[in-house]
Amino acid sequence: MRRRDLRERATGNRHWLSEPLLHFLLAGPALFLVHQALSPTAANQDASSRITLTEDDLRQMTIAWHAQGRPLPTPEQMQSLVETKVREEILYREALALELFATLREASSPEPIHPSRGDQA
Repeated sequence: MRRRDLRERATGNRHWLSEPLLHFLLAGPALFLVHQALSPTAANQDASSRITLTEDDLRQMTIAWHAQGRPLPTPEQMQSLVETKVREEILYREALALELFATLREASSPEPIHPSRGDQA
């Protein structure tokens, strides 16, 4: 009778090993940890992804604002100028990443370029 109880307990333990919920609970955190280890985080990203405006950049924005015949910008207007500059920088970097400038060069070239032949038609 004791062997029978042991066999039933062993079979019951094996039953848990085939449960999809257990697989999910084990595989989910494992995949998450692997993803975290392999993908860069905000702390690990290099400084090239950071947008930095220097005092000269701010001074240049102020001069351009004033050159349009406006009074010196208020702090709220300056904040808006900074936000616009950052937004433009983000769009510029996205365009570089998507190689949009190369596409524009090809579209504006006077003669079509045939990359398969390596010459111009």
